Amino acid sequence: MGGFVSRSSKHKDDPRLPLVHEDLIRGEILPRLPVKSLVRFRCVCKSWNLLLSNDPIFVQSHLTRNCMDPNKCGLITRCLPRNIHKYKVHPLRSRYLELGGSVNGLVCVYHFDDHAITYFGIWNPATNQYKDISLPPSTAATSDFCFGLGFNSVANDYKLVFVVIYHERPLLSYVYSCNHSSWVNNIVKSDFVARGVHYAPPTIVQGCPYWFNSSVKCLEHSYVVSFDIQHGVFRLLPGIDFVNSPSILKLLVNFRDSLTLLLCDSSPSTLSKSVDVYMLDERCSLWTKNYIVDPITIPGNMFLTHSFRNGDLLFAAVNKDELLLVRVNPETQTITKSETYSYDSSRWNLFFSYSLDYTESLVSIKGSG
Repeated sequence: MGGFVSRSSKHKDDPRLPLVHEDLIRGEILPRLPVKSLVRFRCVCKSWNLLLSNDPIFVQSHLTRNCMDPNKCGLITRCLPRNIHKYKVHPLRSRYLELGGSVNGLVCVYHFDDHAITYFGIWNPATNQYKDISLPPSTAATSDFCFGLGFNSVANDYKLVFVVIYHERPLLSYVYSCNHSSWVNNIVKSDFVARGVHYAPPTIVQGCPYWFNSSVKCLEHSYVVSFDIQHGVFRLLPGIDFVNSPSILKLLVNFRDSLTLLLCDSSPSTLSKSVDVYMLDERCSLWTKNYIVDPITIPGNMFLTHSFRNGDLLFAAVNKDELLLVRVNPETQTITKSETYSYDSSRWNLFFSYSLDYTESLVSIKGSG
């Protein structure tokens, strides 16, 4: 049972200052605070340090509340801008690191140099805790690979999956368990992951990473490949054969914990942009169109760049040397425009290609510091 938090000696005789029950502080006040404040409050007393550092119920309660608040959902990215319509943008610790996925406030980063992986790590940007990951047994010189971060909620274990893509040999995958601090390997079916394809960071839904892929047997058709973190197997999802125009942008996103496909015409000649929203019906193994986001018209060359977990869409409109970011809420049809930025294609292209959903949390993993 929690007690009351007493007044300080300086104000203990002031009747205007009410006593606050500690259960109210722990259950209603602390879970609403940002991680930065909670980290500072660890030094208040021993019980708070234990609560804010090692209590899994509190950590999960805080994370769940943050995931439901769109103002606390942000992006982790390699470059500018710092703030996009109240969505916090966290820059990487180093411009030499690449992104490999984000889940529950943890971010997988790696360094790729001279056609080989030279570094793996898992980072919590909010607490600044970091765990170095040993390299898998084989990171042979190859420019073809894919990997991502995942979470097994049953075993409470964060995992990295790394696939080495050889051009003439069977594919080999390694899976790292943070609980056991070790890698295991297995052979992947050759038509699951295409060779000669550059893989962007995966889309992570309910702890499992998903990638766009083209079958080796049929390169002109797009597929989605997932890795089942709990059972340790790759799965090939239904094809996206209904998209046959090269001007259609395909964006795989996490929409309210469901795998969602967004289709938008990226042709510069199309002034108004509408978005087709498809969701995967696993019972029928079909992609079904749920709804269409009404056409949006913004001056300049406009294209869809990102979708947040709450369903908001982020568009970019380039007009000569200026760039405008536009956030759209499909349900309310609310359109919010950002300030105008100077457009440098080399820097902004990194932002468009390597930005991940990120929600700050107190989550930590064994061995991080």
